[in-house]
Amino acid sequence: MDVWLIFCSAHLRSTRAARLREAAASPTLGSGGKYRALRPCWTRGKAVARTALSPFKFMSCYAIIETGGKQMRVEAGRFYDIELLQAEPDEKVTIDKVLFVNNDGDISVGAPYVSGATVEGTVMQTLRSKKVIVYKMQPKKKTRKKRGHRQNYMRLNIDSISLGGSVVGSAPTAETAEAPATEAAEA
Repeated sequence: MDVWLIFCSAHLRSTRAARLREAAASPTLGSGGKYRALRPCWTRGKAVARTALSPFKFMSCYAIIETGGKQMRVEAGRFYDIELLQAEPDEKVTIDKVLFVNNDGDISVGAPYVSGATVEGTVMQTLRSKKVIVYKMQPKKKTRKKRGHRQNYMRLNIDSISLGGSVVGSAPTAETAEAPATEAAEA
């Protein structure tokens, strides 16, 4: 049995190495693309090529906000699940607890919050998380409690990030998306 386990682990290592060599030779992960394989990263039994460039370098404008007792990194044009606020769907929400703003390398750090920075978003919908079962039992006593809990949260679409009254990052709207398409059709 020990010999079989050694053979299996050696076989897995060789197939992982082969997959990693294939990934390094591919045009998207190899030297021709923006990513290249540096060394293997073993996660859950799979060989994953590490990227040379961080995916966060390509994001030009983002902010770190505090809501619901949690801090999260947000970008304009994306949606996030946050703790439930007193707002209805399709209602605008302004969050002024902004801890950090990055605008194309211009960094603003608050102590604790950045003054004049706001993040505006639109409530998409309110949701409930999966049920969590809480089971309490005292051994040798006839005490057992089984309770379920579903946390309420809301999905918030970030519209814009403002710093000092000026909009730093905004989500692409339908009007701005149609403008390049009409210019290309005219040309």
